[in-house]
Amino acid sequence: MNPKNWLAAASALALMAGVAHADGNFANVEQNGSDNDAAVVQGPGSFNKAGTAADAVSQKGDDNALTITQSGSNNAVGTLGEGFDQRGNRNSATIEQTSGTNHVDEVQQTDETWFGSADRNTLVVLQGGSVGGNTIGSVRQTRTNTLFFNWDSGNSATIRQTSDGNSLGKLGQEGYRNTVSLVQSNGSGNHAGTVSQQGADNRIALTFSGANNGTSNFAPVLLSGTAAFAHLTQGSVTQAGIDNRIDDFVVTGNGNAFGFKQNGLVGNRIGGYVTGDDNQFGVYQNGIVDTATIGVLGSENEVYISQDGWFNDATAKALGGDDNGLIITQRDDNNSGSIAVAGGSNLVKLAQNGGTRFGNNASVDIIGSGNHADIDQTKSGSGGANNLTLDIFGNDNNNNPSLTAFGGAALAAAQGTGLEPGLIRQIGSGNSITMKVGASGSVATGNIFAFLQDGGYNTIKGSVQGNSNQAVVVQSGSGNFTNFSQSGSFNIIGVNQ
Repeated sequence: MNPKNWLAAASALALMAGVAHADGNFANVEQNGSDNDAAVVQGPGSFNKAGTAADAVSQKGDDNALTITQSGSNNAVGTLGEGFDQRGNRNSATIEQTSGTNHVDEVQQTDETWFGSADRNTLVVLQGGSVGGNTIGSVRQTRTNTLFFNWDSGNSATIRQTSDGNSLGKLGQEGYRNTVSLVQSNGSGNHAGTVSQQGADNRIALTFSGANNGTSNFAPVLLSGTAAFAHLTQGSVTQAGIDNRIDDFVVTGNGNAFGFKQNGLVGNRIGGYVTGDDNQFGVYQNGIVDTATIGVLGSENEVYISQDGWFNDATAKALGGDDNGLIITQRDDNNSGSIAVAGGSNLVKLAQNGGTRFGNNASVDIIGSGNHADIDQTKSGSGGANNLTLDIFGNDNNNNPSLTAFGGAALAAAQGTGLEPGLIRQIGSGNSITMKVGASGSVATGNIFAFLQDGGYNTIKGSVQGNSNQAVVVQSGSGNFTNFSQSGSFNIIGVNQ
């Protein structure tokens, strides 16, 4: 390290030492060049500040390091505009605030290299303490002068907030191979505003534990009602580009609400699981070969996954809870949708529209009682067929008291055929449905199903093990095939071709 830079760092520390245990202090550091190292320590004390737009904490150059430590309450970093600025390559910044109601108002890091193999800029923000109420306003990490095919490592941001009432306003990254790790833990009422990445091969890891995270003081209003999820509101996580991933999404707690959005050409992925009750999650992907997998363990959770494009895969699982709502919608060709439910009174909806050339595939697996399933596959072209596999084990599924039960010969094959309850529909030719109710030697009772296939050369194969089940099959067109077996008592089937 240049001795001049050692001296600058030592002088800064000396200036801070005299006021380290008082309130209302101000510090800024300005370093130009490479291999600089600066540390600011304030506290224990309150209302201390490091950096404003007029007197910023600033490092310009390469391989610089900056550490700010504040202990006490109501301290602030990077206030009043761009009060914290690092420009250059391979710079690092660590901000630690160890009590409550502290603020990191603004941080920006800019990487100005054309290429290279080393990591870019790194940011770590740690906010903790038993009081809580810490905030982060804006974090921006960008890469300038970057060639499109430069796949060297990008910027990284790590945010850790513990206790209650903490918030992140917005965190944005631009470029390639950037990473975000956001943790809000051990508290309630934490808020995650917007996390966004633009570029390729970016990664986001999210961990939340506590209640009502991602839910307050943001506009528009909360995610509400499963059908509204495609619009994606608060607790918003977005990625634009190719091969971006939200690999590690973990929520433990109640009343959380998040929306995820990925736009790009190819290969984006979202995966995670939720443990708790009354959580709301929306996922939207627009591209090809995208994957979304969301698992839920708890009750009254709502999950919506929406995909536009080809060769996409969506999976939603609700295991071990009741009154969950799971919806998957997919548009275009050769998509796969899968829903698995274990519990009671869950709502399942799966819609696939497109199939102009290849067709789509769907599977629904329900274990439990009082669940309701609506499935819709529409094929608009002359290409491949849509395929559906439906397995039910339990009682009184699709037997919602608010819907009219069928009755004798499944009410004359559902008469004018508005069908209900529990509509399973395929539009187009050459489609197939394979359904199984119950298992060999096991009883599944009181289930009601309605099947509509509109087109030619469609196939339905069904087997029922149990009592008092009802099925209606309506097929319009030529060359259709129905094969249905029922084992048990008081079962009813009506076929209208």
